[in-house]
Amino acid sequence: MNNSNATVKSLLKALKVLEYFLNDYEPKSVTEIANALGYPKSTVSNILSTFHQEGFVEVDRQSGKYKLGIRSLELSSHTYQGNSVRRILHPYMEQLAEKTREEVLLATPSGFDVVYIGMTLFQGGVSRRYVIGSRAPMYCTAIGKAMLFKTDDEKIREMFNDRIIKFTENTITDYDKFIEHLNISRARGYAIDNMEHEYGIKCVAVPLYNQMGEIVAGISISGPSLRMSDETLEIYSTYLLEVASNVKRLLI
Repeated sequence: MNNSNATVKSLLKALKVLEYFLNDYEPKSVTEIANALGYPKSTVSNILSTFHQEGFVEVDRQSGKYKLGIRSLELSSHTYQGNSVRRILHPYMEQLAEKTREEVLLATPSGFDVVYIGMTLFQGGVSRRYVIGSRAPMYCTAIGKAMLFKTDDEKIREMFNDRIIKFTENTITDYDKFIEHLNISRARGYAIDNMEHEYGIKCVAVPLYNQMGEIVAGISISGPSLRMSDETLEIYSTYLLEVASNVKRLLI
């Protein structure tokens, strides 16, 4: 029993080390990871050596620090290609992108964050960013707010007690104001990000429900604030609500 527990704990530490690379795109040193996670440097060094041997991390030539390797990319690609929600939504996202000439994003919940699993552009469109696999807080993104529609308000309070960052002047950091804002969104069926996460970017999003009525993902239309007027956001919300209604029977 003790040996089994030790093995699980060792695996958990290794996964935490690998997960630390998701914080940003910069290479990491053994010392940085050890200090951040509270692990002995020797433990982190052994874990990284094993990951390096198997191709999950590699050494950055310029800094000599570690970064994610090709095997991690292979796993990510496999997850991306095998995601059933993404496969089901892909044709709808293409239609929305062509119809609106804006970015269409798909995300799933992860704690109080969203993880983007899909991004579609109109034909010939060029994005200033690549978001697939990245995370963002729920409280300041339209797609995140939409996925909070069925979350108990007291659970949301935990998010505000834990960590709230004011990304822009429009970020709602007061719990009571956020709940008031969220209730308006719940009532109309869609959520809006009014440059709350990024300056110059507005989004409108709706939750995606499965056959059981559970929220399994969210879908949004995102674009420059100059093009995303209140009237445009409302029109785009009807497109998104129609898609959500059409795919509900397909999601399990």
